[in-house]
Amino acid sequence: RFDMYIVLRSEDVKKVLVSSNYRSSLPILTKHMVQFLGKKSLVLLMNEEWKLHRRLLRSSFYHEDLFSSMMADVSGVVNQLIKYQTARIQASTTSSLSLDVLSMNKKITLDIIGLSAFNYRFNSVNRDDKEEVASAFQFIQDEYSRRFHEEPLNPFALMYFLPTKRNKRHKQCRHVVRSTLHQMIRKKREELVLASQTGSQVHEDLLKHIVKSFDEEHPNSDKEHVDNEIVDELVTFLFAGFDTTSIVLSYALYEISRRPEVEQGLLNESSKVLGNRTAVTYDDYTKLEYTQAVLREVLRYVI
Repeated sequence: RFDMYIVLRSEDVKKVLVSSNYRSSLPILTKHMVQFLGKKSLVLLMNEEWKLHRRLLRSSFYHEDLFSSMMADVSGVVNQLIKYQTARIQASTTSSLSLDVLSMNKKITLDIIGLSAFNYRFNSVNRDDKEEVASAFQFIQDEYSRRFHEEPLNPFALMYFLPTKRNKRHKQCRHVVRSTLHQMIRKKREELVLASQTGSQVHEDLLKHIVKSFDEEHPNSDKEHVDNEIVDELVTFLFAGFDTTSIVLSYALYEISRRPEVEQGLLNESSKVLGNRTAVTYDDYTKLEYTQAVLREVLRYVI
């Protein structure tokens, strides 16, 4: 028997995380996590190395311009989705049209993470199929769930080196994701160097600040080694934000659909804060207090 505690408030989460930098590892879980996220993922590091990565990543998030840019990316993706689904409905020849809400929210989440974190356009909301990187990431994520959660006692699930069909595809998909992230890092570093020489602007995204933080911390280190560490953290960021956010959004829509009064409250607040505007700013977000309260309540239910 063991006790489980659920921590929701950010200030409480901070206290828990900084109270210790050591966590007992499970060998089987670690094996799968390394294959999925990489050896230098924050969730696998401990002691001083964990402290260093946490400090570098934490500092990358606290930039006012970054929040403003993120809100513009969110608005852009949502407006793209509305246009695409509106055109799809208008082109339909049937009286009813089904919509897979979870799949839709996964596309929204992936596109927003792609833009706000890497300035990369997956363009998932504008298509019915999956973009190559998105499809590859989904496969290795599904494989992680299958091998660890569904077949934890299957010894072959741990043998990634065997030349099986699934292992070959896993290796290929892992290469697609990681090689794309490596390209993004190199491109971002080139943009930063050019900006330092010419004063040109660099797109405000999370990757910009992560690359700067890691490069400043390791000025004399081999760039390939540094980039491998950054890639591990970027895959972790995708993993942490992809399924979790899309599931919460889907459950929120489900609960809101069951409560007309909540839906009306959200519409009233949106109308009051935004009026007829479709672009949401960070200042708008801070004023959407009822909306934030609804999402916090959904989080409490989901967890």
